[in-house]
Amino acid sequence: MTIVNAVNVCFQLMNLRYLRLTLAVFICLICTHQGSSTVVPIGSCVLIYSELCPRSEIQFFLFTRNNPNNSELVYFSDVFDNVTSSSFNSSLPNKIIIHGYNADMNLDILQNIKTAYLQKGDYNVWFVNWPDLCRGPCYPVCVYNLDQVGKCVAQMIARLRKVVGNTEPDVHLIGFSLGAHVAAYTSKYLRPYKLPRITGLDPAMPLFSSRDRDHRLDIQDAKFVDVIHTSAFVQGQFARSGHVDFYMNGGIEQPGCWNSSNMFDCNHRRAAKYFAETINSAEGFWGWPCTGIFQYLLDMCPMKQPIKLMGEMCEESSRGFYIVPTKASTPFAKGPLKIPDKSKINSASKANAASSRENAITKSSAQDKKNKPVKTNLTRTGKAKKLDTTDTPKKTSSTSSSTENEIRSTSSQETTSSSEASTTSNEITTEQTETTTVTDSLVTETETESTDSVFEIDETEINFSEPDSKIEKNDSKTQQRDTTATEKTKDRFILIISIVYSIDYRYN
Repeated sequence: MTIVNAVNVCFQLMNLRYLRLTLAVFICLICTHQGSSTVVPIGSCVLIYSELCPRSEIQFFLFTRNNPNNSELVYFSDVFDNVTSSSFNSSLPNKIIIHGYNADMNLDILQNIKTAYLQKGDYNVWFVNWPDLCRGPCYPVCVYNLDQVGKCVAQMIARLRKVVGNTEPDVHLIGFSLGAHVAAYTSKYLRPYKLPRITGLDPAMPLFSSRDRDHRLDIQDAKFVDVIHTSAFVQGQFARSGHVDFYMNGGIEQPGCWNSSNMFDCNHRRAAKYFAETINSAEGFWGWPCTGIFQYLLDMCPMKQPIKLMGEMCEESSRGFYIVPTKASTPFAKGPLKIPDKSKINSASKANAASSRENAITKSSAQDKKNKPVKTNLTRTGKAKKLDTTDTPKKTSSTSSSTENEIRSTSSQETTSSSEASTTSNEITTEQTETTTVTDSLVTETETESTDSVFEIDETEINFSEPDSKIEKNDSKTQQRDTTATEKTKDRFILIISIVYSIDYRYN
């Protein structure tokens, strides 16, 4: 190894933020004494700096329906004999699965994805196997190795395109944890060609939250990038990384993982489990839109339309941020969300309110008729006469007609005079005075009755509003419970933030 190459490695390592300068210097010193080797062992860690592809540290295994359980190791050299002699079918879609940190292709949750695809139909299911370059506890070195892994995957795809010939192959990269960022490096080395689709399964967060687009998964890496978040703020990214981001149960914690011996690992692995289930799920994982993860944590994202399907069958036109609820155990899918239409709810509530008010007014008028007190009226002779409001409709109508006749007598003196002349022609002046007195008393009684009826309707409306007051009390209790739940969420959020800072501090 030349001094120039050693210096280049040093500068690249020091460009990785959060790495201690002492670690970079230590690696540089080792590199200058390794002769012509392209692999640098650092304890149990392995660092590669050569741009050589293909290489033995990065392997590609093929599964098809012809060999669902027995993998085929395929070498993508300049000669394509190994590819054409394998079970590879150029007419089938290609699913390329990339594992993450401290794992390999035999990880059970990734094998379940392969099995689900081969149960669904005919596919070329590829595994990118690079376990020696992502061993634990060598996380910073693994992050550095991503560039080389991405370059070799890009070479593999470029040669697949040559094997296929005139038609573009259907390529879908599925990366778990660090594997999601390998897909980003792959895209960088394939430009100007753009991958059809990349699915990120809880992309890793440590050492990536502040990196530029070329060194982490982003929407520019494929025509369609969909991302599933299950352990945001801890092992997975909390920021949006794709055209559409699905935050499962809020994206931070998953139901059923609290009882796990390793809660954080359980949350992280759920992303691959959910995606594997989406391949053949009849119910499907559906989510509703939200403006962001912080709005969700503050309980500001109620369920609403439009809902979107998450996973393998996700529409490539989907855009935005979605909250997806799941069950606590397999099968995790809950099916389409039942979200009522707000316009229908508002129209129905208005109709119910109107009908309730009409019923209240009808009841109040009926009670008014039954409970009216006995009132008195003056006759033309000046004597008091009792009026019972509970009489039959005939009596009520006769009383009202007599009242109308008396009122009419006040408005037209000629009519009153003629009617009075037929009775007593000698007392016209006196009876006109009495008629005026009677009219005043009738007007006073009419105003009193109208005031009483209005007052009674108001009482009825007050009584009618009593159930609403009870509902308001119940709503206040519900709000108190919601406030308590929100406070718990905030406390949990603060705890998670403190954990994140402690994790980042380890690499500062």
